[in-house]
Amino acid sequence: MNRLKFLSFFLLAFLIFGCSEKKPGITEEQIQKDGRTLAELQCAAKKLKDERFKLADDIRFLEDSIQLVRKDRAKMARYRFRLDSLKNTTEDMWRRTKVMADSVNHTLERLHKETYLDLEARKQLDAAQEKAFGEICR
Repeated sequence: MNRLKFLSFFLLAFLIFGCSEKKPGITEEQIQKDGRTLAELQCAAKKLKDERFKLADDIRFLEDSIQLVRKDRAKMARYRFRLDSLKNTTEDMWRRTKVMADSVNHTLERLHKETYLDLEARKQLDAAQEKAFGEICR
């Protein structure tokens, strides 16, 4: 009786796990390609972040400069004009940042959903991304 239960349990487990559709292995070439794609997005995001920081520094510098040249109306007017033009670019910078963040999130989500399902595969993808990032974005 116990033997029959064991045999039926083993047979049932074999049918469930043995007949399930398995995803073919991920090739090293695919990992490198996907890692490079993510690294390119990461590099573009880093460059955009650097642009945002430079814009913020320029705005702060001009605001400080305006405070220092209060008596010189001509310089103050030039600084205000330049400050206004910089502030007008912040909206575009915000949009570009949002699009970049969405691109990174969607790409990563798609890869995790479709290809890199387990932790080990994701670690390989992360390693490939880090390596490609070092090569691409210096």
